[in-house]
Amino acid sequence: MFNKILYSLITIITFSYSDLSAQSVNQLDTKYGFKSFKLGTAPNKLNSNKIDSWDKNSNITKYKYSANDMDELFTVSVNRVIPTYYKNKLMSILIDFNDTFSESDYDIVLYSLKNLFGSGNNCVIDNSDYTNYIGRKWVGKKVEMDFFRLYTNENNKWGGYISITEKALQKQRINNEF
Repeated sequence: MFNKILYSLITIITFSYSDLSAQSVNQLDTKYGFKSFKLGTAPNKLNSNKIDSWDKNSNITKYKYSANDMDELFTVSVNRVIPTYYKNKLMSILIDFNDTFSESDYDIVLYSLKNLFGSGNNCVIDNSDYTNYIGRKWVGKKVEMDFFRLYTNENNKWGGYISITEKALQKQRINNEF
């Protein structure tokens, strides 16, 4: 009888936890961006400096966000935040950590992201000619997020970034280019 009750409790806890993990990824879609950046919106009066504009049809514009409210994320130093707009709608947000992004920095950010969005999918890319990546990917219905720590042979340094992308705009951009 005790074993049956224990088994039932373990089963309930396991299913409850898997429901919480599934709901966590849904938070990507609910948040639909990062801090004051909301995906799909037009550029506004954010304190940004235009840093790059590219594409044959001038459909893509990148900015460097230069406000003081983004010096750190989860106590880890942030180098820059780059919102990218496609046809004047926010398509993606890149949070670039500094080039001294240590393994402990990676662990801190990963722990925080897992608590917010669930465990995600493990990703390892080994391209010994140029770059090695290790990280996670979270995929919601509308939003996709990548978090990587990477080593580039070119400059012999570790870096890290989080990329948050609006899937429909990304698909539209790819379809228009292909």
